[in-house]
Amino acid sequence: MTIKSSLKVLLAALVGFCPLWAFAGSSGKNTAAYVKAMGDQLEGEKVSLDVAFIRINRHAPDDVPYVFFWAATVDDDEMAKGGAILVVADKDDKDSLIRRFGTNLERDRGDGPETKSMRGTVRLVGRENGPKRVYLDITDDGVDLSDAPDRVFDEGDISGEMGMPPGRRGGRPGFGD
Repeated sequence: MTIKSSLKVLLAALVGFCPLWAFAGSSGKNTAAYVKAMGDQLEGEKVSLDVAFIRINRHAPDDVPYVFFWAATVDDDEMAKGGAILVVADKDDKDSLIRRFGTNLERDRGDGPETKSMRGTVRLVGRENGPKRVYLDITDDGVDLSDAPDRVFDEGDISGEMGMPPGRRGGRPGFGD
């Protein structure tokens, strides 16, 4: 067997295993990253997220009967950040959501942060000449955000505030000790 034919066999084997590698590196199913990546397939479905904390969306309108916040998620299996997703809830639920999920990262007695499950319906907003936006709807009646101002979807509000420290025993990326 020549080097050239060996390389072809190796390349074919590598291409065959690519889907396994891509899946192995992806976030868990209960994370914002997964839900946002699979938004088209999950639209209208109920999902559960492993939420470490929430942050009120400072750019949301005050004159609506809803509250908007960012849910910071964790991949519990990999002890890694799971991204953040916009969540819309009934305004009357604001205080109970803050009590339940908190607004800061809290650690359990083990290696990672405490998480609590949040269940809601995956919704998509498609903007003309813009990207599709994925959000989680936990309202009683369902909310269509297709007319919401673009600033509501601005992830810059949460991206610098995730507050999840790097490092873990063994040098794996994720959470500190």
